[in-house]
Amino acid sequence: MGYSVRTIASDEIEAFLRLAIDIRLQSGLRGSPIYAPFSSDEPPRGPSPERIGELRERLAVPTSEGNWFRGFFLVHGRTPVGELTLNGGRLHSERHRGTIGMGLLEGHRGKGLGEQLLSTGIAWAHADPNVEWLDLGVFGGNDRALRLYTRLGFVETGRVVDRFRVDGRKITDIQMSLRLRG
Repeated sequence: MGYSVRTIASDEIEAFLRLAIDIRLQSGLRGSPIYAPFSSDEPPRGPSPERIGELRERLAVPTSEGNWFRGFFLVHGRTPVGELTLNGGRLHSERHRGTIGMGLLEGHRGKGLGEQLLSTGIAWAHADPNVEWLDLGVFGGNDRALRLYTRLGFVETGRVVDRFRVDGRKITDIQMSLRLRG
């Protein structure tokens, strides 16, 4: 069984949200870096009908209007094991930018799959004339992710020291951007 990347359909939003929770729950476990801004005693919220409805609506929003949402699954066979999101800016003045978030389940990391997933998202954004920049945040200490983002052309644009405190650890948030055009 191989891996592939595909877009998330409107009827898969609940499955997407459940996968995102599973990925979040693995943050900082068994020696993996912390990559989610939540402490271990902070239970995740389940996919509410309101959140599912909101994301379904945002899937239909054109990128020219802002506050859009696009998602991709990394699937192994037919099972989603990773996700990537692109979110458009909410303000009129930031509609030319998209923000990326991504994650892979443990056991599927370290195989080049994050690069496959991220490259798909970058290609999608590059093909859309309304998206000129991609932004993301990565936690200090997540060296593998930082190397991946740098390899794919993202440039550090700033750091917020002690941005998050997760299970007593101070986390630096590193902001990165990729210019697609403009």
